[in-house]
Amino acid sequence: MNPEKDHTTRNLTADLLKGIAVLAMIQVHLMELFARQDIYDSSTGKLSLFIGSVPAAPVFMAVMGYFLVFSGPLSSFIKRGLKLIFWGFLLNIGLNFHLIYDVWSGTKQVNLLQYVFGADILFLAGLAVILIGLFKLIFKNFYLPYFILALVFSFFGQYIPVVSDHKLQYLMAFGGGNYPWSYFPLFPWLAYPLAGYAFGLAQNRIRKSLSSKYILLIIIAIVLFISGFVAFGYQESSDLRKYYHHGILFFIWAMTFILCWVWINHYIAEKTGSFIITRYIGWLGKNVTAIFVIQWLIIGNIATQIWKTQTLKELILWGPGILIVTSLLVFLKNRIKTYYSDRKELM
Repeated sequence: MNPEKDHTTRNLTADLLKGIAVLAMIQVHLMELFARQDIYDSSTGKLSLFIGSVPAAPVFMAVMGYFLVFSGPLSSFIKRGLKLIFWGFLLNIGLNFHLIYDVWSGTKQVNLLQYVFGADILFLAGLAVILIGLFKLIFKNFYLPYFILALVFSFFGQYIPVVSDHKLQYLMAFGGGNYPWSYFPLFPWLAYPLAGYAFGLAQNRIRKSLSSKYILLIIIAIVLFISGFVAFGYQESSDLRKYYHHGILFFIWAMTFILCWVWINHYIAEKTGSFIITRYIGWLGKNVTAIFVIQWLIIGNIATQIWKTQTLKELILWGPGILIVTSLLVFLKNRIKTYYSDRKELM
């Protein structure tokens, strides 16, 4: 076995997972914000929500947690976490800029605080990085407590009370509670980066203790579990309120799905790593933060103008269009960054 090739394949696997996650996010954002209500409520809409569920945010957060194992001291966790939270606020303002303008100009009347303080995935990522860094001070590299914490956060996700204090609600939404603007609260969503982090710590021990025979049996058991609960998973993930505030059973189903999904993507990385489409999706994954931010800025501001008015045919056109524009903007950003970096080195 070539260690260098195995390392490259594993990196491509992670990029594929993140690339597919961002593609799933783009299509589900279009379905949520652009599609007519009858399309959103149809079987096509439910399928779109399902595709944009586990392969998207849970996979992204679990992969992020896995790679936190290779991070530095607590200061680096806190610095990175605060940066993500800061970008989360800027993104909320940026993607709703058109709406904010309409409210200030008097053409629309909505509560802007619910949009500015919407508990979206960048906030979750930032808080998760900080909390895992703090947990690391207590539990060190002992993986079992992180697995237990993942189960705790997933279990209590459905039991966080909704407070009546209107000012406190905006803070509580980041922790949990069934608020309309609480999309990815810590309860239950911190469970995914915790599980990814725990797996990153435990992977070497798991590889040494399991023979290929037992791994095959585990894969079979996972496939049977996913198949047996696929109707449950589909129902939970195609209802956004249930999905955002799911419980421990969905978390367990999602994690088994993710394990199977990782194996599938690893196989794809091994067999098709040189293919153009594989390399492009891997590139999306490598630039996942920039792709995520730019697609939201585009979709969010356009949605203010065409909110829930688009037909299925129009949605099919919007998807590739936004993906192409987003990819070109990220490519341009990278080229500009490289240009100024090279100039700095020459000076």
